[in-house]
Amino acid sequence: NNFGIPAFRWYDKQQRDIIVSSSVRDVGQLEAQISDGRGLLSGGGAARASVFSGDAERVLMTASVAYQASSNDPMAYYAFYLNPFISLRGVPVMRYQGEEIAQAEVELRWQFWKRFSLVGFAGGGGAWNDFEKLDNAQGVVSGGGGFRYELARKFGLHAGVDIAHSSGTTGVYFQVGNAWFRP
Repeated sequence: NNFGIPAFRWYDKQQRDIIVSSSVRDVGQLEAQISDGRGLLSGGGAARASVFSGDAERVLMTASVAYQASSNDPMAYYAFYLNPFISLRGVPVMRYQGEEIAQAEVELRWQFWKRFSLVGFAGGGGAWNDFEKLDNAQGVVSGGGGFRYELARKFGLHAGVDIAHSSGTTGVYFQVGNAWFRP
């Protein structure tokens, strides 16, 4: 329900104050005023990285409840930040998380003319919570290509651009050096 939220910034005549949707103080007070405790996420829902909680019991990085001293989900921060995640070009960071992960990526480079080269790469990974059951297993495949210019032959230093893709997303990466260790 967004009744009573006319814009990003507005003047509230009753409070005689400017209300701003990017202010943690303002959105906390606003949610307290308009919430009836039966929001869209009440009854077992979770709010993640949002402005309003929707009356969810489990919240993480939610502006309207940022000043609350405790959370009903104390392990949420651990789960979000400390669990391993798949780290491949073309895959958004922390999108695929679990208690355990596996990933692999290969890259081929062809130096076609003087200091210029082309690269192609592909990879895949999986994240899961229980190795025995593999419940909640998530998998992703990514790939892409790019070009490199050799900045310093003596050191084997290359710089360039990669374009990578995985299901639902594409990323552009500016590289200096190598994605792989090279003695």
